[in-house]
Amino acid sequence: MKSIISQARSAVLAGALALGMATFAAPAAADLVFDLDVDGCTGGCGPSGTLFGTVTLSTVDADTIHVDVELTPEFTTMFVNTGAGYSLTWVGLTGETVDNLTSGFSFLGFGSYSTGGNFGTFNYAIDCVVGGVACPKTGGGNATTSSLEFDVTHSPTLALTDFAATNPQGFYFTVDLIGPTGRTGVVGADSSTTTDCTPGSPDCSPDTNVPEPGTLALLASSLIGGGFIRKRRVARTG
Repeated sequence: MKSIISQARSAVLAGALALGMATFAAPAAADLVFDLDVDGCTGGCGPSGTLFGTVTLSTVDADTIHVDVELTPEFTTMFVNTGAGYSLTWVGLTGETVDNLTSGFSFLGFGSYSTGGNFGTFNYAIDCVVGGVACPKTGGGNATTSSLEFDVTHSPTLALTDFAATNPQGFYFTVDLIGPTGRTGVVGADSSTTTDCTPGSPDCSPDTNVPEPGTLALLASSLIGGGFIRKRRVARTG
């Protein structure tokens, strides 16, 4: 009988521990990924259906989001400035600031940034700078890296849903680049890819999957207490 009680208690404790570990292992916040696959280059910066890169948003904390722009490396795709666009544009909230920006880029701040063609205007822009001067207005001879990262902060809060908004033309982001065809121009993102959350939904908010430590402690205590009650009942009937 004691052996049965001991096994029951061990099973309860193991279950509580496993539940706690699984809950803590849940992601603190979801990532939101956008495909740069709308080709606005004259003559095309790539073959039809080309994925030029991605823009990934990750929650850092309640008021900060990390932005990672990765251009497709096998295409030798790089950021440029053709005079029609910027290294990155997006729709944001008034008062956003940028930190930890990749070397070779500059933050242009809140304003109205036209990207030409059918892409329209955006609230924020980042442009590439090479040798202390802006990338060339034409051509890709002074093109820079294919990776761009930075943190965006807005007080008091900044959620992924704040980035999940399009401009009037229906675009989330644009990038000015030189593509695999050797042509330069602007490409855009008008939809998000498969991620842990959907633009505009509550599950894009920070820390939706992690309960408070007190909740976990209460749950574990309840499970352990249940084990002791079971032990007493078995002892009485035995």
